[in-house]
This record gives sequence, C-alpha cells and structure tokens, in this order.
Amino acid sequence: MVTGGIVQVKDIDRSRLDDILAEDPFIAVANYEVTRLNVTRIAEDFAALAAL
Repeated sequence: MVTGGIVQVKDIDRSRLDDILAEDPFIAVANYEVTRLNVTRIAEDFAALAAL
C-alpha cells in the first residue's frame, strides 16, 4: 500500500468536501482521511498562501 498526497481546502462544509472526494477518479483505489487543521501561524515564505 502506498501512502501519499494531500488535498488542501479552505474551510468548506464537510458534506461538500465529501461530494468533491466522491467525484475523484482515484476513489476506486484510494482511501481518504480528512484531518481538520487550524493554522494560526505561517512562515513568511508562505504568507501569500494565507490570502487564498
């Protein structure tokens, strides 16, 4: 079994995220684990991503 990959989303409803994951073509061979992350600090090099 290979582990890897990340889907990063900005605060969306969990049911909407489940709908998006269900449309992923890899759903037949992939298992998804959703982990909520609350970022409170960000390195200066990544500051531009905070505005996305």
